[in-house]
This record gives sequence, C-alpha cells and structure tokens, in this order.
Amino acid sequence: MKWNYLVAILLALFIFSSCAQPPVETPTPHPAEEAKPSQEATTPTADQFTTSGHVTRDEIWSGTILITGDIVVEPGVTLTILPGTKVLFAPGSDDQHTGVEVIEYYEGELDPASTLEYGQSHISIDVHPGGKMVARGTPDNPITFSSDSSNPNYADWEQIYLRSGSIFEYCVVEYNRGGVIADGDVIVSHSTFRSIFWVAIVTWGSPTVIDNDISDCGHAGIEAWGTDATPVIRNNVIKHTRAGIGIGFKDSVFPTIENNTLIDNDIGIWLGSGSGGTIRNNMINAPNGAPQDWGPFQGFVYKAKAPRGRYEEVLGLGIMSSSPMVIHNTFSQLAGGIGIEGDSSPVIRNNIITQCYNGFVFHHYSSGSPEVHENNIYENKYSNIRQGKGGTGSIEASDNWWGTANTQDIEARIHDYYDDPNLGKVHYEPIATSEIASAGPRG
Repeated sequence: MKWNYLVAILLALFIFSSCAQPPVETPTPHPAEEAKPSQEATTPTADQFTTSGHVTRDEIWSGTILITGDIVVEPGVTLTILPGTKVLFAPGSDDQHTGVEVIEYYEGELDPASTLEYGQSHISIDVHPGGKMVARGTPDNPITFSSDSSNPNYADWEQIYLRSGSIFEYCVVEYNRGGVIADGDVIVSHSTFRSIFWVAIVTWGSPTVIDNDISDCGHAGIEAWGTDATPVIRNNVIKHTRAGIGIGFKDSVFPTIENNTLIDNDIGIWLGSGSGGTIRNNMINAPNGAPQDWGPFQGFVYKAKAPRGRYEEVLGLGIMSSSPMVIHNTFSQLAGGIGIEGDSSPVIRNNIITQCYNGFVFHHYSSGSPEVHENNIYENKYSNIRQGKGGTGSIEASDNWWGTANTQDIEARIHDYYDDPNLGKVHYEPIATSEIASAGPRG
C-alpha cells in the first residue's frame, strides 16, 4: 500500500518520513462467513486456471500456477486455493496492462514503485466487493505467493486485495510491493510475510490479523486505515521494518494491539490523527535497530537508521495527537521508549520502560492530559522522562517506580521546568516505594 509518514517525531531525536493515503475505496462490509467453494466449483485442469484477467466463476487452484496478468475476482465468486499451491507472478510484467499510480516521495526522491508505469507492468490480485478468496494452507503445506524470477527482488509483483469473507491463513507472501490488503471482515493468520517493499498487511475496517511472522518491510509490517476502524492485531512477530505497526495516518482508528513481539524496527508502533484503542501485553525492543535498507528497486531504497549512525532516532511507541490506552507492555533497549507529541491524552499504566536512552520524550506537547501512573520506569540512560522542544504542558506521572525512592535521584532523571523554565512540569509525587509487581505483560 502506498504511503509515506510525514511526522517529525520527538526532539531532533525522532524524525520520521511521510506517507500519502492510498486511493482505495472502502466498500460496504459483507457479513463474515466460513468461506467455502460452492457446489459448482470444480478442480480445473492446468489450462482452466485463470492466469490473467477476470475470474467469473468459482475456481479451485492447486499445484504451481504462473500468473501473467492482473487477476480480478468478480462479485459472487469464490477463489479457493488449496494447501501446498505455489502461485508465482511473472516479475515486472502484466499482460493486462492495468494499474493506477499513487505518487510517493521519500526524502525528496520519487519512489518508482508508485508510478503509473509500475502499476501497469506489475501484477495484482484484486477481489472485488462481494467476491472472496479462501487461501487456507496448513502448517506443513503452506500456500506460497512469490515472484517467478530466479533472482527475486522487492516489488517484483504488486499486491493481493482481499474483501469481506476472505480467509488467508498459513500462506507465504514475498517479493511484492504491497503484501495484502485486508478490507472488511477478513482473517489474515499464521502467515509469513517477508521482503515486502512497502507494507506487509494493510487493514481497512475491522479485519483480524493474528499469529503472523513479518519481516523486512520498507514501510511497515502492519498499517491500519479507515475512520473509526477497529482491527484486531494480535500475537504477531514483527522485525526489521521501518515501522512495525502504523495506525491512523489520516483516519481515527481504534485498534486492539496485543501480545505482539516487535524486534529491531526503526519505530515499533506509531499512532496519529486522533486514534485511540488499546495497546497491551506487547514486547517492544530494538537493541540494534533495523539492520539494513529496504531495496533497491530500480536503484531506490528506503533507508534504515542504525546503519547510518542514527540509532538515536529508534523509537518504541510514538503517539501523535492520539489517546490510546497503553497497558502491560515492555519497552526496552530503545533510543526512545515512548514519544508523545501534539494534543495527546493517552493513559499509560502498568508498563515497564527500561534500558532506553530516554524512557519518555514529550516533544511539541502543549495540550492534552496524558496520565502516566503505576509503571516501572528505571535505568534509562539519559532520562526517565524528558520534556523536549516545545514541551510546555504539564505531565501527571505519580505512583510510578523509578528504580529508587530517593527524590533527588528521581529528579536527576527528569528533564522539565526545573531544568528549563520554558518547559512544562512533571508531577511525579507521590512515588511508588517499590517495584510494581503488576507492571509488564500479563499471561
């Protein structure tokens, strides 16, 4: 999916690139159901598979299938893909010559995968509203969607667009631009996404995204779009992406993000545009940051921070003009644990924030009423809470454990009005006198 983050995150410390919303029309959701092929569906011979163009009747795919042009699954049609099927896409080739552009720039440079030329020369599968794809592999016999190249690369093919009622589980998706789009009541589970140039999974509405393994994505592992959308994002492992999970870049999204493990992403989770929801029981750390760039595609790359000596910009959770509930998470080994900016009123309780350069950074924060209570915030290198540039609002941060009960030691790791009268105050008293046992992920 096409996007760029346009966010200046926290201090000179946290800077993030921008994204443009993809031009996707969200259909009226259809009721979810246990999708099965109709009685009319038959297992066709190899020459009966639709390998380019419109699927106009139920089909069942199996074996190895080479796709040569854009596939459209028509309304009322179910495309079923059996376990062990390999769906291979002709790289950089689309005999339908259909596609659209969503022009996107990164650091002032045009992304060649966002152009009309790209869209017309790279293959996608688009399930139209009322159609369904049921791609249900097994742990021992997954379904593979990949490039047909002997030397596959990022963005060799475009994406898969799933609509309400679709099921996508125990699949492998690799070497495409946009992973899958889950629009409506869709289940994406137990699948592997890797070497994705943009985003592995984009959600619209209220899909369920659970138990996936996601790595090596140039934009994000998971993004959520759609005003008042309520996706469930649970039990995923996400690593080596520019952002692990991105929420509500232009829409107010209210996700449930729980029990995920995010490792060495440049940003773990990012929320914006009045979003909320619940973030709980996640483990977020990045001792090294993302290890390498994403690309190249036609000479263009998305740049990782750590290899360029910019580890200090690596962030666990970014909250920009948003108000989520953040409970029972662990943020560790990050440049910034939690960054808060703009008009934000999150509730942050029962978390562990430790071994970061800065535990919290409030940057250009002047309004809102964040509540930071009953957390273990300790052993962060420079500060446990830091009011950054433009941080003029006051912060309620009582009843936390700071690794000590000595108020002088606590104050030494809080940067606020008492260090710079242009900044707001951090109200940290009363303090917890011992470690809070209920903090951190719960079983």
